[in-house]
Amino acid sequence: MPGTTGTAGATDTPGTTGVSDTPGTTGTAGATATPGSPRATGTARAVPAPGAAGTVGAPGAAGAGPSAGDPFAPSTAAVRVFAGVGLVLLVFAFLATVLVMLRQAYVGDGASGPLGTFAMWSLGLSGLVGLWAMCLPHDAVGHRGRRGAVFVQYALMVCGPLLAAVDFA
Repeated sequence: MPGTTGTAGATDTPGTTGVSDTPGTTGTAGATATPGSPRATGTARAVPAPGAAGTVGAPGAAGAGPSAGDPFAPSTAAVRVFAGVGLVLLVFAFLATVLVMLRQAYVGDGASGPLGTFAMWSLGLSGLVGLWAMCLPHDAVGHRGRRGAVFVQYALMVCGPLLAAVDFA
């Protein structure tokens, strides 16, 4: 019977023997039992077909793709493009950071701000996170993780010039 489970190792239909080939059934040992038979114990449940909505890895499963939570969320390819654009913008953020640090060194008291090292670390980590978000394959990281990595990439990129601009003197 489709959608029933049993505890026996064989089908419990009168006149038959062996393991059930009925699709959509499962049991303790992978066999079925007819409902109402003495051996039909366990919990009856329907097993969805592979690829059906609600199964792990199915196209319609919750959390499986970019459209699972937000219908306006960008696709994985778009998130990778955002990561690549972030790497290009990182060059300009680096130049801005260097200009801020040089200005502080020559115009001020002869030294750049105390957070210049943190600014450079922020830019370096931004590049690594951007490469991670752009280059890792789809199977290695989920869509939500990739979107979060691009967000962190941009946040670290903006922190670079801001940290370099801090001057306590």
